[in-house]
Amino acid sequence: MSSVIRQELKTHPRLLVVRMALWSDIDTLVNRRRNLSRCFIESLGTSLSEKAWGANTPPIKPGFLWTSDELRPFYHAVVFLDQDMVWNSLPMHARIPVLDSLLRGAWSKTLGLSDAPITAPVYERTRDGIFHLDESDTFIQEEINRLTWHLSDMVRDRRGVASPEARALESSAW
Repeated sequence: MSSVIRQELKTHPRLLVVRMALWSDIDTLVNRRRNLSRCFIESLGTSLSEKAWGANTPPIKPGFLWTSDELRPFYHAVVFLDQDMVWNSLPMHARIPVLDSLLRGAWSKTLGLSDAPITAPVYERTRDGIFHLDESDTFIQEEINRLTWHLSDMVRDRRGVASPEARALESSAW
């Protein structure tokens, strides 16, 4: 886990890390498992680029860590974003609501949902959902340890399954 975080910090020395639950029906999770994360990350990257710089810009390429929950119809996901590029481009007074809206919209688009109001939960940022990591911070290792502890539940082996493939664990770092 910390190696994924370290690799992302090499790419972007100031990271915005968002942890979330992405809900869907079980058929979608099973039938589209192989391309769901790629579609979501591409949609999110395009949405973030358009929000930051307008249309016709190259998409931002977020890093991610992604795993399914074998017992419930949702994914645990963590998205790693360039803090300077994304966070600082959003209006200061509305950063969290705008970011939540972009994440929810990217997941809804991935699922093929229309713009109509959705009654079921689709996207939920976890209570401990947003972290800021700065490679130059004196306490960076403590922050990485704190983030790793918060993320450890999402990759915990609940049924004795050790293989990442069997648990549908994916990362942009692999």
